[in-house]
Amino acid sequence: MHRHGPSTLPSRCLLPLLAVGLLLLAISGPASAAKKPKAPSVKLVTKMLEERYAGFAESDVPVIDKLKITVSKPRFAKPRIGTWRDGVPKGVRTWVFPVKIAKATWTTCNEHWTYRNTYTGGKFVVFRDEFGDWVLRGIDAKTTSETLEACPL
Repeated sequence: MHRHGPSTLPSRCLLPLLAVGLLLLAISGPASAAKKPKAPSVKLVTKMLEERYAGFAESDVPVIDKLKITVSKPRFAKPRIGTWRDGVPKGVRTWVFPVKIAKATWTTCNEHWTYRNTYTGGKFVVFRDEFGDWVLRGIDAKTTSETLEACPL
């Protein structure tokens, strides 16, 4: 005799419901994130990168009389949904805009010496945080440093 008691009925209903739920989740994928926002401008990304390198210079050099920062034009890749590897906070779904620069250089001078740091192969992502502010995250592939004889600035 086959019995349909309270313990077997929920498991029979639960399996199809679970399958439908997983199918809907797979179909929605990245499209369920907020509508893809407009990419940040080249001007904004360049400004963010200049602020990044100015911070590096200020943390490396105790006294700066003159500072010059040069950043190559950023190149954008196809936007995508960000992950924790991009620096997106856990549980947040947002679009990230991959950015690559060929080179960035900062040069500092003071009355005693001149110093230059060059970063090459930087890969970054830019995204809006939960407050709507643009955030830049990433790394530079290679750094070279040199002390110069005279201040070029």
